[in-house]
Amino acid sequence: MLTICLISQGRDELSDFLESAEVVSCLEYVNFILVDNGAPVSQSKAMEEWALSHENALYLRRDQNCTDMNVMWDFISEHISEWVVFPGDDDRLLLEGIRHWKVLSESPAKPDVIAMTSRIMRSDGTLTSDVIGASHFEHLDAVSQLALALHNPPFFWPSTFIKSKMLNKPFPISRFVLDWSIGIQLVLTGKILISPISSLEYRRHDTQESNLASSNRKMFEALYWFDDFVTSPAFLVWLSSRENEEIQIFWRTLVKYSPVYGDPNFSNILMYRIGKLILQDRDDPAVRNSVISDLASKTGVLLHDQSVREIFGDTHKNFDWVGNLRIQSPGNDCLYINDLLEDVKGGYNSLLLEIGCNHHEVKSGTFIDCKLLSTLPKRQALDRLVYEICNSLEENGTLAFAISPNERKLLKILRKYKNNVPTFLIRRFRKTR
Repeated sequence: MLTICLISQGRDELSDFLESAEVVSCLEYVNFILVDNGAPVSQSKAMEEWALSHENALYLRRDQNCTDMNVMWDFISEHISEWVVFPGDDDRLLLEGIRHWKVLSESPAKPDVIAMTSRIMRSDGTLTSDVIGASHFEHLDAVSQLALALHNPPFFWPSTFIKSKMLNKPFPISRFVLDWSIGIQLVLTGKILISPISSLEYRRHDTQESNLASSNRKMFEALYWFDDFVTSPAFLVWLSSRENEEIQIFWRTLVKYSPVYGDPNFSNILMYRIGKLILQDRDDPAVRNSVISDLASKTGVLLHDQSVREIFGDTHKNFDWVGNLRIQSPGNDCLYINDLLEDVKGGYNSLLLEIGCNHHEVKSGTFIDCKLLSTLPKRQALDRLVYEICNSLEENGTLAFAISPNERKLLKILRKYKNNVPTFLIRRFRKTR
């Protein structure tokens, strides 16, 4: 049995939904729950009358609108059958799509989640040529699917059919990422079946709740709840049960498709959290090198191999640590540079640079004044080499330009008195940048 559960605030398009539900109500394996979530009187009456006229429908009312799924679940869970789907009150159900769900639900794959698609319609109800559905990850391995689910929502909620046993409290108290959060949990624990068939027509309009909040507002909610997810017992058990090779695949997919749509203001925070959890769980050198190098790169930090060893001291002294910087210097016979190359060999995910110096000119690459290295002990020369590389990459925009607190104070002073600086000095400064 399938429960089509409508939780409605009473939009003007509710009549469209009820008309489509009338067509679907002929299916003997479908029942309806119409939850009146503080709707206006006229829409409340329409839902109640529709439910009363159908033996396979139930009308429930809340006087005040509620956005907490934990409260709503207590309200509806005892009435939900084996499967459930949550369309919107401005959508239109498709009979053939529901019939196709029935076939898929009885497939040998025994899915826990059937992710179908939705046809997109305009606010006036006319159809576009667009179809939206699950993320294109059906051909990925399971660990890559989970990483990708943190990047963007894995399913399109109104056309996602879920076995009710997969839905358990507590749910995130979230207006904007509830479906995304539940989707991640389903990818972690459920068997997923993806279908290109559409189960409904989905209406897009300016008054949808997701259009009434900024992207930063929604991504902040995502970060808050996804951090809870990656520190949950379920995720930690999953993490500890993976092979090292699987952890590498998971991490590389995270790097390629960073969490929360890849926005660095949010994704870097979650990446750091996940990276630290992996480091706490794993002693494998390849895994640790990969995670440390990528975390450093994401924050604009370059590390030579000795730096990585020093970060972890004697804890893993027998590891073959590598940093995130690899230098190639073909044809360069500079003793000062060549003497350091064995400690900047890096790994597969390292930044590869061609280095030129006073002894070796390069057309495209990074120039280093090797005289600065000539009087330094090897260990200090390594640090100076990476320091000079960072300065060069900051100047050309490869690395984010970073300034110290004292430099920030100086800039504030210059900004304060910039109107008193002679024009010819400003022009000269602009020419020399």
